[in-house]
Amino acid sequence: MAKQNVTKSSKVALREYKQYEEEKNHNKLINAFNRLVNNEPKAVKKSTKLSVTSVAKEAGLSRGTVYLHQDILQKIKAYKVNPSTSDFKRNKSIREATLEKEKSRQTFIKQLQEDKHKLAQENFRLSLELQDANEKISALRKQRTIGKVVQIRT
Repeated sequence: MAKQNVTKSSKVALREYKQYEEEKNHNKLINAFNRLVNNEPKAVKKSTKLSVTSVAKEAGLSRGTVYLHQDILQKIKAYKVNPSTSDFKRNKSIREATLEKEKSRQTFIKQLQEDKHKLAQENFRLSLELQDANEKISALRKQRTIGKVVQIRT
């Protein structure tokens, strides 16, 4: 297969076309989302539940395309959490839930660090006890050996 030479202007044109397609798909997804929220779909049945699949079908795109647009995914999730509130209130509740999860995670991490510190202290204490025990065992072995030597000589 012969290697094709792609000119710089061709690369620029391809990049611009890709951006154009992404913007077009994004606008299709936003419009599809709004139509479904307002119960005015064109491609799916009325009263279809809002989901990634329904938005994709309404937009005439694949589900995979929806996953490339994180803001649309967030809108779908926010609407599912509370469909009767405005976007602002949904976003606020999502932010609050996220902050609460972060606080919980931070508390959990702090507790784990405290537990780790306590375990390190306990490990150090046990290491000292083990060292003392080994020294006593060594001393007892020496005494036993000395006792045997004394018994043999007498």
